[in-house]
Amino acid sequence: MPQPDASAAGIPGSVGSSSPSFYSATSGIYSSTHPPVLLPSDPSLSLVSHLFARLPLDDPRASSLVEAATAATVSRADLRRLVFSLAAGLCRRFGVRRGSVVVLILPNSVVFPVAFLAVLAAGGVATTMNPSSAPTEIAAQVRATGASLVLASREGVAKLPHLAAPVVLVPESLGLFRRRRSPRVRLLPCAARQRNDRHRDGGP
Repeated sequence: MPQPDASAAGIPGSVGSSSPSFYSATSGIYSSTHPPVLLPSDPSLSLVSHLFARLPLDDPRASSLVEAATAATVSRADLRRLVFSLAAGLCRRFGVRRGSVVVLILPNSVVFPVAFLAVLAAGGVATTMNPSSAPTEIAAQVRATGASLVLASREGVAKLPHLAAPVVLVPESLGLFRRRRSPRVRLLPCAARQRNDRHRDGGP
């Protein structure tokens, strides 16, 4: 079977190809065509605060997130409210604080950036995994990062291995968030048992 001509396909870096100006065949790096963004110099300014400062509420109903699969949208006002509300819940109910590592095993939806930014707003460190990852891969990353909490969708929970860190179900629909003033996350029974066992053993 004849092989396709790489140069004809226009593959960057291939012989005879005309690489786009934003691609370096030497380093293999693509560079943004947009102007550079100046990062703040204030060391006490958090990433979440910086992002929301660049997302003004002059039109609070303007969409900040749009989900391609369902056309679900999150307004600027709702994004801010959901992120800080969920962050407060993570702090109060699950002890997430500065430096806590939280693993996100969530599908691509508008819920993902809400959860990701909430972890950062709580002071935590977010580490992400593909929901299709093998149980052994998930367990290895939880151990390697020293994660104190795992956020997962109901769909992905069934394949999770036994983990030392508590597992929290995150609603897959923003409708579940909007029904309450404060979004609630539910601790899985297995994680609750792990927490009770630690208390009986004198752990935190």
